Amino acid sequence: NFPFLKEGEWKTTKHARRKSAGTESQLGLQISDRWKWSGALWLQQTDRQIPAALYQGRSEAVQLDKSLRTSQNLEYEKNNTRIKGGYGFSSEFLRFVDPVAEIHSESTVKQHFAWLNWDHKRRKLRLYTRAWANRASAETRNYSRSAILMRMALQQGLDIELSPRLALSLSNRSERYRYAPSGREGLAFQPSATLSFVHPRAGRLSSGFHRKMRLPCRNDLFLNPGGNPNLKPEKGWNAELHWEKSLLNHGAFVWQAETKGYLSEIDDYILWLPRGWMWSPENTGPVSIRGLEAGNSLEWKQGKLSIRLKNQVHFCQSQNSRPRFEGDAAAGKQMPYVPVFQAGNQLESQHKSTLLLFWHQFTGRRAADVAGIQNLPAFHQFNIRAETGMAAGKHCRILFFAECRNMAAAQYQMMPGFPMPGRQFQAGIQTEYH
Repeated sequence: NFPFLKEGEWKTTKHARRKSAGTESQLGLQISDRWKWSGALWLQQTDRQIPAALYQGRSEAVQLDKSLRTSQNLEYEKNNTRIKGGYGFSSEFLRFVDPVAEIHSESTVKQHFAWLNWDHKRRKLRLYTRAWANRASAETRNYSRSAILMRMALQQGLDIELSPRLALSLSNRSERYRYAPSGREGLAFQPSATLSFVHPRAGRLSSGFHRKMRLPCRNDLFLNPGGNPNLKPEKGWNAELHWEKSLLNHGAFVWQAETKGYLSEIDDYILWLPRGWMWSPENTGPVSIRGLEAGNSLEWKQGKLSIRLKNQVHFCQSQNSRPRFEGDAAAGKQMPYVPVFQAGNQLESQHKSTLLLFWHQFTGRRAADVAGIQNLPAFHQFNIRAETGMAAGKHCRILFFAECRNMAAAQYQMMPGFPMPGRQFQAGIQTEYH
């Protein structure tokens, strides 16, 4: 439970309990000098109560998630050639019950996936091939076993060193997809090219152009309630220009800076929007995205003591580029929940195994609907963390940590009507045995 400010009065949300338990296991086996096998198993169950929105009087909604994921890999390496293949399976169960809204839904999504990678290096040339296949099926009260997503893809590429300062990367990804019950299917080609140049004084400059296609994910299609099996894939292109350089490397000081600009045009952009009592994804039309990121890092190191200062700013203009229909109010407006401006600062001090970290995040104003009528205000977050470690015998190490997030107890929302937690404290002990 946490407090929030509503109409000038402090109130407290209810039904915000969450309980989660799980385990993750990994095993690796070196079969021979050239062969290696590895496997992993991941299990988790989460039981949570859904907090009421600001416009709701109460909430009795509860949600149960159960997840199982397993995978295994076989790897072969000889000289400059490396081959890696594997298979995986996942099963995810979701139950959502809301007595107030009279909703009771259950869904199970099962997924099989396989992959094969081949890499070969020869002098100044690197060749690679990636192949993978994926099949996901959903069993819910709304969909039968025909709710299926199938994907097969093949990616081939090469990295070539044209000179000691100039490198070129070329690739193409071909992907065949089909999902039901809508019966939508297609074949997409996604070529990509990146050129990079390194100069001792100017730094590293790279530019790239890429065709893009993004299929709706399992939740977009199958989530019950809310999924939309009639979604179209996102298609478009992306171009970027990236510069990075070490501005100072003298004595105890290291100063690095980088800047990145990007431009994207996306058709059939997928966005989750509120529809009555639930959220559902839609294809919102053509979207133009233009952005600029800039950051730098200054580090001072003396013996076992180091102090590092980082900061970063991000401008992003993400707008519907043309009307979807006559009188479309969303045309030319910033996309919902995407801030035009973000910034962050981080100060870190470390001496041996003791770390003190302070970081600040600013998130600018965001639109709360496609027409830009409602807006979520900007907010600052200040956080601090301290940790120290010690050896406990030859094979054991203990880490103590304490953390405070949102120190100023900022009142903010990521989505309208749902306040985020105020000041939060966390402390713990972590033990590692080798």
